[in-house]
Amino acid sequence: MGASCILYHGPGAREAAITEANRIGRLVAPPIGDGGLKVDDARLVVELLMSVPTGELTGVIVIGPMDEANAKSSDTLLKSIEDFRGDYTIPIMWAHDLGGVSLTIRSRCLDRFVSALGSNDNDVIVSDAFKIIEAVTTKDYLVVVDTMRPYDKREYDLIAALAEALSTRLDQEDCRQIWDRVRSVAEHRNPFLSELIVALIGS
Repeated sequence: MGASCILYHGPGAREAAITEANRIGRLVAPPIGDGGLKVDDARLVVELLMSVPTGELTGVIVIGPMDEANAKSSDTLLKSIEDFRGDYTIPIMWAHDLGGVSLTIRSRCLDRFVSALGSNDNDVIVSDAFKIIEAVTTKDYLVVVDTMRPYDKREYDLIAALAEALSTRLDQEDCRQIWDRVRSVAEHRNPFLSELIVALIGS
């Protein structure tokens, strides 16, 4: 079984899902599940995924937040999410927190974190992330803590920037180890800055 459905998660997940839907085709219905995905919503998704959209554009359904879907709703979607055909209608899912999405849904999806930062703010946090990684690799832990302190309550934004900073250095063993530790914190539903600091320092 190969993962194929995209699952966006993070502060900007819903907007990213809608943007991607409009990029690859057209929405065949308004986003489904905004008020909490119910069983009837899931059944509607299943029905829409079996339909052939009219016109030349690919049909797309945006579904979420999946971290607020009940177990029956998630179970109703499983087979359709796993077996959907791209020439019919494509599902795109989203969630606030990846950790709140059922494991069976996650196993059928490619997950992508989405920050809600604006471009200027993003430049600052990415710059800080590179600074943090450099300080970790040189064991300058005071710089690590001082640079991270302003990001209390913005842990997911910092995690996304750290992932970007690390992505070009995964050929280095120490950076791969940092990557694995940061990823373990990212899987928490509500990570604390202190947990991220410990993961980076590796103690």
